[in-house]
Amino acid sequence: MPSARAKGAILSTEALLSLLAAASLLMLLPLTSNPRPSEYSRLYEYQALQDVLEVMAKDKGLREASEQWAAGAPGANETLQRKLDPIMAGLGFCLRLEADETSLNSPAGCENSQPRDPVSTFRAIQLRRVNATLWKG
Repeated sequence: MPSARAKGAILSTEALLSLLAAASLLMLLPLTSNPRPSEYSRLYEYQALQDVLEVMAKDKGLREASEQWAAGAPGANETLQRKLDPIMAGLGFCLRLEADETSLNSPAGCENSQPRDPVSTFRAIQLRRVNATLWKG
């Protein structure tokens, strides 16, 4: 029968080997990860864009601000951006709205950001076609 000391040495060696195996597997994990977004994340981006546009249509303050923006009212760009910025920053997305020569980026820091793999759609606001583009900020 092996002594207690021999058992301890065997268990210590086994624990060390298990730890080394786990560490090597964790180091290999980034090599096997897929850098492309999954189809589900793409679907989530479309859903987030539709939800933002739906909230803009249903929320009284956002609806009025977006209607004034689409009509080209003075100061409407800043008003709509002030209302959209906390929403878009909370979601972690950038949103660009474009209607004719009028455009808006939300949150404010996204105007210098290049859209990578954006999703887009359009809505009619004040009888104007508004193109909406969403991308990860």
